[in-house]
Order: sequence, then C-alpha cells, then structure tokens
Amino acid sequence: MFSKLITKFFGNKYERDLKKIQPIVEQINRIYETLHTVPDEELKTKTAQFRARIEEEREAIRQRMTEAGESEEKVEEATKAREQEVLDEILPEAYAMVKEVCRRLVGQSWVVSGQKVTWDMIPYDVQLSEPLCCTRGRSRRWPREKERPSSPRCPCILTRSRDGVCISSP
Repeated sequence: MFSKLITKFFGNKYERDLKKIQPIVEQINRIYETLHTVPDEELKTKTAQFRARIEEEREAIRQRMTEAGESEEKVEEATKAREQEVLDEILPEAYAMVKEVCRRLVGQSWVVSGQKVTWDMIPYDVQLSEPLCCTRGRSRRWPREKERPSSPRCPCILTRSRDGVCISSP
C-alpha cells in the first residue's frame, strides 16, 4: 500500500530515469534537426574530431598535473574524470549524428551473410533513452519489446571514440 502511494507521487524507476534523461533527448533532437543539411563528408569527419578533442583534453590535464608534481595515480584518475566530462559534453552531438546517419541510410540495402537487408530504422526518442541510461551506469528495462531494436548504435560511437567497442544485448 505504502509503496503504491510513493510510486503514484514519484513514479516508478522507469519514469524517474526517463524524466532525468528527457532534456538530453530533446537536446539531441534539436541538434539532429540542424544536421539535415550537413554534407556526408563533414559528418564522416565528426568522429575523428571527437577523438581529437578527447585526446587534447587528456593531454592537457596530464601535462598540467605532471608539471604540478602530482603522482601518476592522481594524474590517471583526473584524466579519466576529465575524459568522462568530455564524453558527456559531446554526447548529444554524437547521438544526433548517429540518428542523422540512420535517417540518411533509410531505404539502402546490403547483403549480409547472404541475405539482403534493407535499412528502415531511425531511432525513436525512447530508443535514445536506453543508451543514455547505459552511459550513466544504469540499466533500463523496456516497457515494450518493440522499442528495443536500434538502441545499441549510440553508445557504440562514444565507446568507440575511446579504446574499443563493447555492445551487450540480452
């Protein structure tokens, strides 16, 4: 009884997570709308620009802290913290870029494992919210299975910007 009352006022975990992430999804969509006119070549250079920005920030903090005489452990800790801040800063633009590329691919076909596959997906807002939860260390349960299909694409670009790619799926 008490938990139902609390849930009624504050919502369940899914609703609370969604409320926290909704402003980021709105920012992604605003950026996405501006990318429709950007040439393909410029979009292709974005990932390299993201990587360069991350590396510049890492080197800057390393240099600053090394000159200050900080221990290697503190330097590494600060570097990882700054890297995460930069990833959070570029996240809306990176996700918007992935969504735009998905839009541009609609209707194109490839042969994969001997079968023709036609691209027909542009991530819905709800599909952007799972990778946002994942990048913040939270997992998310989908209320409906049909919302799941394209969600792994977005965290892949940010993970790939660092060292490697790890995509997990149930």
